Amino acid sequence: YLERMKKLNITPEQVAKVVPDRIFSMAVHPSPHKLLVCAGGKWGAVGLWDVKDTESKEHGVYLFTPHSRPVNCMSWDRYNSNNLITTSYDGTSRIFDLEKMEHRLLYGDEEFLERGGYSAAHTQIDANTYLVSKGKSGTVGLVDIRAGHEAAVEDFHVFDRVSAKCIDCHPVKNSVFVAGNNRSGCFIFDIRNKGSKSLMTPLCELAGHTKSISSALFNRVSGNKVVTIAYDDKLRLFDTSNLKGEIRGKETRHNNQTGRWLTPFKGHWHPSRDDVLYTGCMDRPRKLEVWTAGSSLQKAHCFQGEEFSSICSIVAVHPTNDVLVGGNSSGRVFTFM
Repeated sequence: YLERMKKLNITPEQVAKVVPDRIFSMAVHPSPHKLLVCAGGKWGAVGLWDVKDTESKEHGVYLFTPHSRPVNCMSWDRYNSNNLITTSYDGTSRIFDLEKMEHRLLYGDEEFLERGGYSAAHTQIDANTYLVSKGKSGTVGLVDIRAGHEAAVEDFHVFDRVSAKCIDCHPVKNSVFVAGNNRSGCFIFDIRNKGSKSLMTPLCELAGHTKSISSALFNRVSGNKVVTIAYDDKLRLFDTSNLKGEIRGKETRHNNQTGRWLTPFKGHWHPSRDDVLYTGCMDRPRKLEVWTAGSSLQKAHCFQGEEFSSICSIVAVHPTNDVLVGGNSSGRVFTFM
């Protein structure tokens, strides 16, 4: 697989401005036939780019504005690939229907919004249920499409008055999720262990972080590893095959000082491989990095090119085709294929 990936390159046609401003999230549509890349922008825009469309006036870029604040998280519905799920700091999560070209609310609690609630992330449990992080309250809400978008079916209080900045569901044990915050806390919880106490008791702690965590993700096939990216300039790889006690990760130095004007780095596991991780990079010449995840992270390759001249904080990869995309802080998307 890596030998094939090393052959990917970038041409001028494979770069496009997809949203008007800084990119906060990206997702590649899983279709093997049509290469469709989506990006979420700073002021609520969601851009769709049909990469192979070089003929039309817009070069295949379609722009919608379903949100009013940064679209910090997006993913394709695993059970219906017509649906793009987006979550924004405006406090709502929405479903964008690709066939009807319209969006509807997945979660938008009026009371929560009136109190100034914001949301940083979502993660899908199954065809009907999602977890949505609910801002400063330190709560993660269980949202069920069948119960409507007005309120979460259940709330899990995971942190004390600090936002669950990133959340991610275990790919196999779907009651298990990881949550990281901006005070260096990262824990794995089970929604069945809600208990009666005010704060939920975690299954285990992913220990060792000293600064804000911008990304915490299970690998996509078995969930036996978690990778985190933190502002203490480390990538950490945790063995999560046994979820008990305090787990220490294998640390790899990595400059994560994206500063004020760039989106913090978010990692991206390959959707159908357990051992391949992609990240952005601060170094010059500009590049995207691919890592192999065995007992520790080893850098396997850097993607570079004449057309690739900026830091891309957000990366995404196609689940079956050999395609890698990066998104930068001026709304441009770069495609290696």
